[in-house]
Amino acid sequence: MPRKGTALLRGALIAILAATLSLSLPGCTVKPFDISGTVLDLSGNPVGGVDITADTKSAVTGSDGKYSIEGLAKAKTVVVPGKDGYLFDPPQLSVSGPSGSVNFTMVPGPKGVGILDIDIGLSFSAVLDTQGRVWTCGENKYGTLGDGTVVDKMYWVRSAGLDDAVDVTAGYGHVHALRSDGTVWGWGFAGSGRLGFSSPTLSVCVPTLVPGLAGITKISAGHYHTAALGSDGKVWAWGSNDVGQLGAGDTAPRSGPVQVSALSGIIDICAASDFTIALSGDGKVWAWGANSSGMLGNGGSTDSPVPVQVDIPADVVAIAAGTLHCLALSSNGDVWGWGSNAYGQADGKTTANVLVPSKIGITGTPTGISAGSASSFVFVPSGVYAWGGNGSGQLGDGSTQHRLAPALAENLSGMDWMVAKFNSCMAVDASGDLYAWGSNHKGQLCTGDTNPRYAPEKIVW
Repeated sequence: MPRKGTALLRGALIAILAATLSLSLPGCTVKPFDISGTVLDLSGNPVGGVDITADTKSAVTGSDGKYSIEGLAKAKTVVVPGKDGYLFDPPQLSVSGPSGSVNFTMVPGPKGVGILDIDIGLSFSAVLDTQGRVWTCGENKYGTLGDGTVVDKMYWVRSAGLDDAVDVTAGYGHVHALRSDGTVWGWGFAGSGRLGFSSPTLSVCVPTLVPGLAGITKISAGHYHTAALGSDGKVWAWGSNDVGQLGAGDTAPRSGPVQVSALSGIIDICAASDFTIALSGDGKVWAWGANSSGMLGNGGSTDSPVPVQVDIPADVVAIAAGTLHCLALSSNGDVWGWGSNAYGQADGKTTANVLVPSKIGITGTPTGISAGSASSFVFVPSGVYAWGGNGSGQLGDGSTQHRLAPALAENLSGMDWMVAKFNSCMAVDASGDLYAWGSNHKGQLCTGDTNPRYAPEKIVW
């Protein structure tokens, strides 16, 4: 039994609370209130012409960057700024009554330039524009964004000092850019030697030269290691090497570039989690490093610290590597897959690991391939086939349901090329617009928030 007076006390408390919050019971209607604030750019200058929406009401900032909205009456009103081509920090704010100024900072995207390359690291992304600049977004714990700070950003920031980059690659907390003079620059997490140079700290917050490399034409980052392809067809690698992923014939880590053993005539490389694959000019595919799920495609599951030939009975013209599986496109238009296959990503029909490359059933003439964390994508003239793991919405079909067999993805129609990595995806359509979907827990999709996207969303660029 409740103690005497409990009901009366509860009623009195409710009445006091209602009066304090200006509520009328029943219905809990909020007493109308007003808000105001200012929008500034990153330099502290006022920004006019920004649309401010709050519930059903709206306002536009004046030339002084200020706005005001009167008569709001919702218990939790979300205030959202908007201006075409820009993001805002924060992307929105919730208010429940009269408060201080509700202010925002407008942050520009790299407007008016095309996209040359994209890569996705763990919880961040990097985009290379056609002017040679690298833009990054997402987690910045170890300086992975290259902007000189360790503060996360949910909007594009420029990696410092780069204006002539021609390639960019991202891994497990580290980034590398290839400049037009053939040199490689790295930044981010310096553990395990993955940046290619010794650092007194684990955080390298701005691009720094990787010594000992020249004439490099392509770079590719795995989880804890990075590979570089030279103009002479030779491959160099550095970083973690516990399963031989550097291809140097041993398992000793390297904080500087080491040449991959007995490999020449290479025209393309793909570094994955802890293995690497390469394509030679004669159409052969080579692989080295971890092989626990058959990633080396040689019929076994034993790691190899030196390159072994992948058993594909056709000349190959393109390769792609996911976290633990690989795809290859042959000159006759066939698509081959091998490695981890828990969601069918390697063969499109079973869930058993594929130790020897298996031909994947695709209708149409493939023009491109991409391999994600546990998902696969094949471009054909009629669209994009997508299948495999989909726990973060990385298949872009609006769901999180895994898909065993290849199927044309309606939401990906019109995409020209894409990158899939770490359960996130980015793509560029025929008009040059940027889209993103999948995991977004650190804002790596540059949507201005941390909500996942289960279908492609156009990104401010």
